[in-house]
Amino acid sequence: MTFDDALEFVLAGRALLFTGAGFSHGAVNIRGISFKAGRAFAAHLAKLSGLTEGTSLEDASEWFSRQHGKDRLTDELQQEFTVKQVNPAQVEVLRHPWKRIYTTNYDNVAETAAAQAGKKLTPATLSDTIHALPKTGAICVHLNGFIDRLKVPSLDSEIKLTDSSYLTNIVAESPWAATLRHDMDAARAIFFVGYSTADIDIRRLLYERPTLKEKSFFVIGTQDDPVAVEKISRFGTITGLDLDGLVTALNEAASVRTEDADQADLDYCVRRFEPPANPPAFEDRLIFDLFLQGDVRPEYTWQSLHSELDYFVDSPAAATALSCFDNGHRAVAFYADLGNGKSAVLEVLKTRAFDAGYDVYSLAHNGDTLLEELEHVFRSNRRTLVTIEQYADWFDTIGFMGSQAPKNVVFAFSARSSTHDLLVDRLVDKLKPGTLVDIPVDSLQPQQLEKIADLFDSYGLWGDLAAKSKASKLRHLETTCHGAWHAILIDRFKAPQIHSRFAPIVESLSKKKRFYEVVTAVLVLTVLEYNPSVDLLLDLCGQAVLEREFKDDPSVREVLDASSGRIRLRSSVAGQYILTNFADPNGIVSVLTKMAKAADDNARNSKFYLEVLKDLTKFNGLQFVFPEKDRRKACIRYYESIRDLHNTKKHPLFWLQYAIACTLFEEFDRAEKYFATAYALAEARNFDSFQIDNHYARFLLMRAIATKDQSNCMKSFRDARKLIFEQVQTERRHYPFRVATTLAEFFDTFVAVLSSTNKQEIARAAKHILGRIEALPNERQAQRYVTDCRKAMMHVLELAPAI
Repeated sequence: MTFDDALEFVLAGRALLFTGAGFSHGAVNIRGISFKAGRAFAAHLAKLSGLTEGTSLEDASEWFSRQHGKDRLTDELQQEFTVKQVNPAQVEVLRHPWKRIYTTNYDNVAETAAAQAGKKLTPATLSDTIHALPKTGAICVHLNGFIDRLKVPSLDSEIKLTDSSYLTNIVAESPWAATLRHDMDAARAIFFVGYSTADIDIRRLLYERPTLKEKSFFVIGTQDDPVAVEKISRFGTITGLDLDGLVTALNEAASVRTEDADQADLDYCVRRFEPPANPPAFEDRLIFDLFLQGDVRPEYTWQSLHSELDYFVDSPAAATALSCFDNGHRAVAFYADLGNGKSAVLEVLKTRAFDAGYDVYSLAHNGDTLLEELEHVFRSNRRTLVTIEQYADWFDTIGFMGSQAPKNVVFAFSARSSTHDLLVDRLVDKLKPGTLVDIPVDSLQPQQLEKIADLFDSYGLWGDLAAKSKASKLRHLETTCHGAWHAILIDRFKAPQIHSRFAPIVESLSKKKRFYEVVTAVLVLTVLEYNPSVDLLLDLCGQAVLEREFKDDPSVREVLDASSGRIRLRSSVAGQYILTNFADPNGIVSVLTKMAKAADDNARNSKFYLEVLKDLTKFNGLQFVFPEKDRRKACIRYYESIRDLHNTKKHPLFWLQYAIACTLFEEFDRAEKYFATAYALAEARNFDSFQIDNHYARFLLMRAIATKDQSNCMKSFRDARKLIFEQVQTERRHYPFRVATTLAEFFDTFVAVLSSTNKQEIARAAKHILGRIEALPNERQAQRYVTDCRKAMMHVLELAPAI
């Protein structure tokens, strides 16, 4: 990006402003003198306290407060950093529509200058909740604290009188750190004005990567210090301009301004699909990266799907989706269990849709410009496809798309089966009934299995099965692996030559605790089907991810390329395999706890992190994280460690997950207490308890079966039946039918002691459930758990006395 391009983005309101002490130079405080920078103010307090001139700001302020009192220190700060007069250049810079402003300054220069420019600038500090701030107008975030907020009681909490490294820790550990990094990613240009390396060490908030460096510009005057020049140049372009020079440059740009910057695509939140141009030569190792790490390279996917390369496996589900669109359906939803190829199907669909003449877009970030970017997409009259992975995270946006997208726009969603079954009705409501087609992708088709067998042959991935005939290999994929990607990959991971690739990585990392924790977090997030970006790892794991030693560690680089922000391990199956075969369960509990606490803290300002926390507490995900032999102990320890978090202790769904875990581990007394807690919290919140009801019915039956309690078994049955009947009456998803399947095991457990009357009572229940299955839509009747339920009910009716 050129400097002229960056100026255009300032004028278009798409640039970020970051000001340091130099920005306030030339302004006059209420004492009638220029502002003192941090070191000068530290020297001023040190002199008044009888300390040497080189005393740090933290020590000088602490000694001054001890000698003269907090009232006097507060007065000194207010006298020094309350502005009386700003200079014209400050007013002119604030006249422009900055997307957001961050500053390390205590003073109110920016707010005063903006007011004189006719702009409203809302101040914020780290203590503010982001969601509570105005949604319109510019915001100036004071990372050090803000003088207008200063009062004696809040002196210690509101103003950060400390050195820059400690300040950076405060910022990095606050919820604003995520917003700062997000804003810098989303902005088209970033201007650091009056920035000094003494203000804040941005290396500990950001990380070196080309995309940020290309759009960052430093307005810091001429620099004679070669060390400072080299340090700052790693993060952006030093313009050589001071504040007056920037004003001149902006005025000149405005005088000849075109509308190009306004019309340029916003491509942060919504990414356009384009065919790759001149991809590098293919290497065999990329097949290993694809199958073992889930690292999909779109440029080679494109070549493979156009018969130019043997790399990717086509998916008939993509053709099914396009046929649905041709027949007037507005959306499709691909669903499958863990690691069974949902993302791969979307990759195929993007290519096939592009070939069919669609403009293709994908949702990438849930940022401030998302709706604006979608509106831009919706203005086109061309056939358009928008793809959304893990749609559960995007419901607010889906509602907007459902109401605002024109008829030429269609959608493709993906989700794990358990999530889809729970949320598909809500998805349909957002899009309008009759517009969505469900497409299961758990089972691979014969032509896909044949392609996999051929790829494994070509690239030596069969290992111990290499000498088998092709027919034997296909039988292995169909029977041993059940024709599912997850099982196929796990089968190959167990092969000695593949297993041995993972072991050295984990062994090496286990000797470096902080690095091991970050890589474990990558694995956990991958299993939970998140994109564990460097930004997300910073928010959940802290600063270790930015350390040079971490970035350069060979074992780390097998999983994470921190220098570019790119996660190399993208396979949820590989993540699960490493965690359950190599990782220390105690270490996993420790990392999960740290992540949950960080997500809980960040949830104060971000709905995204509330969803992260929910996913980190779901037993359905945790069962893929812990080794089977340690699963019970590790899960219970983890739930115990996070039960008092702000967003868990009073949330019914957390206690439901805890109850589910205790039920499956047959700790029935604890489970019953946690179910009672979940019900009580749900009632207090006026929260729909259908999920609790479903799992409580299952608990009642499982407890009776496990304890073989003959005296209370029919009471358990009747209590469970009541809940199941209520749900099968209105629920067209599989959940109540999955629970009802347990009635067959219940019947088998107690059949020898049940009276004929009781057997008939259970048989009538089975007959009623079969009737509800017959009333389901055909596609729901074919769902795996529904067909299992049908078989179970038929089993009961075959063994029960005639009714």
